[in-house]
Amino acid sequence: MRKFLRFAAGLLPPFRKRAKNPCPPRQELEAFVRGLLEGDAALHVLRHLLPGCPACQEITSALWWAGEGRRVRGGPVALEEPAVDRVLAKVRGLHAGLERERAAARPVCAELARCRVTTWGVRLQGVPRTWGFCELLLAESGASRDAAPDLSAAFALLAVEVAAEVPAALHPPGFVADLAARAWIGLSASRRAQGDLDGAEAALQEAETELARGSGERPERARLSAAWAALRCGQGRHGEAERWQGRALVVYRRLGQADLLGRGFVQLGAVRARAGNLAGAAVALRQGLALADAVRDPETACAALYVLDGLGAALTSHSPAAIAANPAPSTQPNRSPRKAAASTAATSGCSVV
Repeated sequence: MRKFLRFAAGLLPPFRKRAKNPCPPRQELEAFVRGLLEGDAALHVLRHLLPGCPACQEITSALWWAGEGRRVRGGPVALEEPAVDRVLAKVRGLHAGLERERAAARPVCAELARCRVTTWGVRLQGVPRTWGFCELLLAESGASRDAAPDLSAAFALLAVEVAAEVPAALHPPGFVADLAARAWIGLSASRRAQGDLDGAEAALQEAETELARGSGERPERARLSAAWAALRCGQGRHGEAERWQGRALVVYRRLGQADLLGRGFVQLGAVRARAGNLAGAAVALRQGLALADAVRDPETACAALYVLDGLGAALTSHSPAAIAANPAPSTQPNRSPRKAAASTAATSGCSVV
């Protein structure tokens, strides 16, 4: 009886999950495979099938060969092109359109970087507000954040304006809302670099609003959680920062994104170092360094090494042997290892956050 109860309890989570994400009707599944669904309806079915739903896959499995011109269970003659090829052709078309938008936006962004922000209004006249343009603006904002935070904030603010004007007919509304949330997150990071923590928090509140009507993709929610963690770290609310960062780590672990998980652990190590939890910071930084991709993301690996070096130096310089060998002058007493490590994290690790 006990074994049966354990077995029954194990079935409950799948039931709850299915209740939140009901299967599409059979007619929609068949129409999707035949290429008759368009827009949001096709996207809804595709997102339902990709994670793997055995019941729906059983319905669609007999239709994937529909492009061979045979009839399916007495239905109409299938389209000439196989369903998988139609899906891939659609993806290739969207990718090509996005590349064209980026190519058109690159000279515009380069020109904006060379001129004063006050002259941007004239230079932006007639420039299409596209997804690719918004992406490049956010990239420019991130690249200039440390050296020129004012310029970074200007790029991010323009990205927010462009995201609000992206044509709804070209992209699903949920994804456009995700892009707008990303732009607000970029503006929040730029305002943090400027020292405007109140403005940064207001930007994250706007990002929450956009994400509430977004696609529901978990990486977008993790991105916002990491941004909240960075803000709370800058405000000195380290307990909240660690909780927010923990939410992002849970998402990255479930998605199997090792590179993002490594970056998240480095960010967590920086938060702990700022809070004075040196042992916990060292553990998180080592985990992040083990997972970080030093080739594709050298910034994360360098930040982890820098903060770890700072932790080691802080602990070594305050060991009894080091203090006895190099006594500090009475006018400049030694800082505690916690304060020294926090200073190191403040100048490196939280910039990664």
